[in-house]
Amino acid sequence: MFRGGHFSTLRTKIKDAEILKATLRDLGIVVKTEADVRGYNGQRVRSDVVAVLEGEYDIGWNQNSDGSYDLIADLWGVGKNHNQMELIRAINYKYAVNKTLAELKQRGVIKKMKCPRCTSTQIGKYGYFQGKQNYICRNCGTQFADF
Repeated sequence: MFRGGHFSTLRTKIKDAEILKATLRDLGIVVKTEADVRGYNGQRVRSDVVAVLEGEYDIGWNQNSDGSYDLIADLWGVGKNHNQMELIRAINYKYAVNKTLAELKQRGVIKKMKCPRCTSTQIGKYGYFQGKQNYICRNCGTQFADF
């Protein structure tokens, strides 16, 4: 794998690719798997998970032998259109929140939300109303708020 040129590799504490992908989608970022990270002057690096960013540069993650993921990016290039430190901080923060929620759900502390109409668990966030999180059922289209 090519990691030369303008690409930097940073160690992370990220260990769950599915939570990483969900995190990126939560942040409105397009996600690809087993894809190229775009860098300076058309250079590319293959990565396990890729955050496709606006502009000509992406961020990727590759799994290590210990199960953690390294972040790979042309940080200078990413910085042309994004504040790279804020972006990475937002990804790490949202990942930590999603990881904690997943662990709590797995332990049964948090129950998976169900649609009150059709009982589907295919629920998505749908804004706020009167200070409460609203949801929409992806199965039947019912909108409802936190209980």
